[in-house]
Amino acid sequence: MPTDAARIEAALAAGRTFEAVDLACAGRSGETAPGGGRSERAVSWLAATALLRSGAVAAAEAMVADLEQGERRPVSGPAGALRARLLEELWQATGRGADLDRALAVRLARARAGGGAEKTAAALLAKANGQGALAARLAAAARAAAAADQTDPDGLLDQLRLAFLEAVPGAAEAPLAALARLLERRPLERAMVRHALLGLEAYRVTVPEAAILAFPPPRLVIYCGARDPALAGEPAVAAAIRAALDAVEAEIVYGSAAAGADLLFAEAALDRGAEVNLVLPCGVAACRERLVVPAGDPWIDLFDRVTAAAASLVSVADDRDRVDGIVLGFGNRVIDGTARLRAEELGARPFLVAACDPLADTGPGGPADFIDHWGDPARLRLVDLDELGIPTAAGIAPETRAAGVEQRIAGLLFADVVGFARLDDALLPQFWRFMAAVAGHMREAAGQPSSQRSWGDALFITADNALATADYAMALAGAFAAVDARQFGLPQEMAIRIALHAGPVFAGRHPMTGEAMLYGGNVNRAARIEPITVPGQVYASAQFVAWLKAEESAAEAETRLAGGLYRPRYRCTYRGVVELAKRYGSQAVYEVATWRAEGPMAEASIDGTRLAMTLANDPAEHRRLAAAFADFLGRHGIDAAQLVPFEIAFDEVVTNICRYAWQDAGQHAIEVAAELDGDLVQVTFSDDGIAFDPLAGAAVGLDDDIEEREIGGLGIHLVRELMDELRYVRDEPCNRLILTKRLAPRASAHEEEP
Repeated sequence: MPTDAARIEAALAAGRTFEAVDLACAGRSGETAPGGGRSERAVSWLAATALLRSGAVAAAEAMVADLEQGERRPVSGPAGALRARLLEELWQATGRGADLDRALAVRLARARAGGGAEKTAAALLAKANGQGALAARLAAAARAAAAADQTDPDGLLDQLRLAFLEAVPGAAEAPLAALARLLERRPLERAMVRHALLGLEAYRVTVPEAAILAFPPPRLVIYCGARDPALAGEPAVAAAIRAALDAVEAEIVYGSAAAGADLLFAEAALDRGAEVNLVLPCGVAACRERLVVPAGDPWIDLFDRVTAAAASLVSVADDRDRVDGIVLGFGNRVIDGTARLRAEELGARPFLVAACDPLADTGPGGPADFIDHWGDPARLRLVDLDELGIPTAAGIAPETRAAGVEQRIAGLLFADVVGFARLDDALLPQFWRFMAAVAGHMREAAGQPSSQRSWGDALFITADNALATADYAMALAGAFAAVDARQFGLPQEMAIRIALHAGPVFAGRHPMTGEAMLYGGNVNRAARIEPITVPGQVYASAQFVAWLKAEESAAEAETRLAGGLYRPRYRCTYRGVVELAKRYGSQAVYEVATWRAEGPMAEASIDGTRLAMTLANDPAEHRRLAAAFADFLGRHGIDAAQLVPFEIAFDEVVTNICRYAWQDAGQHAIEVAAELDGDLVQVTFSDDGIAFDPLAGAAVGLDDDIEEREIGGLGIHLVRELMDELRYVRDEPCNRLILTKRLAPRASAHEEEP
């Protein structure tokens, strides 16, 4: 592949999406036509891929349309492979049939001369497009062309894809067993296979639950411990730490690297072959100097070995050379959120393993602080130093702040209106009227932040927590989308770029103006993210997203302990690594968006003896269904007392679907249809989630601990008791659960007379 294209491919593979965009644009600058030479075509397709992965879907679509119009050459070779991959990614991003048609056409052209992998890809797209006969022919050709290598994970995965696509009984057993054995101790590849199998649902291919269970998610562990150098002389502590990691079968770990339990955890994890990821509260040199060097040479040597062997090493605040309690506390939140983001990506649920005396450890940013914020006691494992007879020592204490210097953790928002600098002066009064309308919209949609500053069209907003900062950002983006700038005499729609960051900042008053101000490296870093944000979207630093994830996880745990089901508010999509201006180095950035779409789901429609409505995948929707069902029964003279069993059943069924039908926390629809035939009522729930028969499990053990019960067991038991018949059907691509109950006879007209 040409050098320019190879560099862009390498940047994309490493997640440096914005670098790939820059390289691709530079590589295309000399082109005369989209369908130019081989190098230009490859670079052009890579440029569109980079734009799509950065979140600029509209720009990617425009480039694809341009490239497709000018593409007159065969689809073989590197450029054709890039074209096929991009068109498939575009269909996955938009879900549009036209994009699927284009992706299939290119895959078919490549499959004619390609090997088994190309034919498999084409077969899956044909299946997704509803062309079953074509998919079957391609699958048969792919199977004939595939090599039967039982040590090749990619080849075995292709065999599995074909087996599930063709749905031949028993065809998946051998490759499934071989692949599961091969990847048993390779957690990342196991996770990739699991993700690939789950992704087959998008192609209308059903994968049995047993196949998904054959590739369990990696065992991900967060560790924290006492910052006590004296633990080096306590072999019982090192043994207990190793035993705790063994007990949870740690494969991927996240934590810090202070002298004491942190480094003992990291060492033990490396010894058991786990992937170690370090999240430091400050730069590596500062962490070594402040949290390790005072403990002596053995700890220094261990720190150097651990940091050299770590799979990843990031710092919460590179520009900090002091480590105080506020920095350590924020570091705990970022470790928590960073690990949870990775766990979410891998389909795992993390454990927290802490080594400390939880009653004696009250220092800022210590393990007790981590435990207090964890919120999930079922996934907490404690190495209790007091039970081991280890005396509590002061250890390495956090540094104290200088007198009179106020410091706090803040969510930071920078925003800038695109194209404002190019507006003619005569249009500025109209622009400010437009901004007044935006502000009016904001007052209805957002809470009050901690502080608000403005320089012309630029905004600097701060808040005390991540959720409040994200709420304000979404309200601001929504207000710009809702207000039409052309109605105020402006020549075009106005777009805004919004960037979010978080971290320790200093607070004070400006010595010249007396105005309140926030300052520090994190304020400057937030300002450097805003210029690279795609207009109309919200981008955030990895630190902010980790803090947001930690807050959402704590809220989820609290809601679950209270018996509820928490719906995450924000979806964070990794967009790559960008180089910031003015020597601020590189920064991993995410796109932040709300999970739930605006507006209610479809209201109930009653047509004679039939009721139909669409619910959101929110457990609270059972109340809306119950109200509509009561109206439906009331119209047919049915006593309201007969509604009670349905109300209970609706609660259980809707909650069960919300919990288990979908792998993500996004918005989905649950279709409900009720039919009344004499005294017989039949209610059908339909969802497009993963195939799951709630009736197939063993009977629920009512005496079992609630954490040990099978999925849906108790709810389905109640529904069975309340209904006369319960039936499940998998009607591709939907699950259908059908409830049937015979009502008590309705009173006749003369019986109702006095």
